Amino acid sequence: MINRKSQLQSALFTGTLLVVLDQICKNWAINMPNFSVYIISPWLGWEFFKNPGVAFGIPISGWIMTIITPPIVFGLAILLNKKYSEPKTSSHEIWGLSLIILGATSNFIDRLLLNYTADYIRILYSVINIADVMILCGLFCLL
Repeated sequence: MINRKSQLQSALFTGTLLVVLDQICKNWAINMPNFSVYIISPWLGWEFFKNPGVAFGIPISGWIMTIITPPIVFGLAILLNKKYSEPKTSSHEIWGLSLIILGATSNFIDRLLLNYTADYIRILYSVINIADVMILCGLFCLL
């Protein structure tokens, strides 16, 4: 059985790699805004979208998200630290909180630098990014 320290290190390392990949993809999408390619047109593929709202295009102002994201991420980091020190904490909780924290941080970087979140993965009626997927996977881990 893998101990909690290894779980946390693995979750943070993997999450950090995903944040780097997400930022690379966002940079590419921003610098090539007219590039798009579809596996199943127009439902699944690569398509750049400036998302001023939150996940799935929910219309919440970017400046509101810029203000409330840091306290939420900080609170989740405190919760992760607390859970990490509890002996009964599952690896799902460690992974879930780590993915949410790092995914939210990646989108927060966009909001600070661009005043929107760069999305690039078209899935049906939404355009999302790797950070959104990280947040959703983190939520599923916690559930």
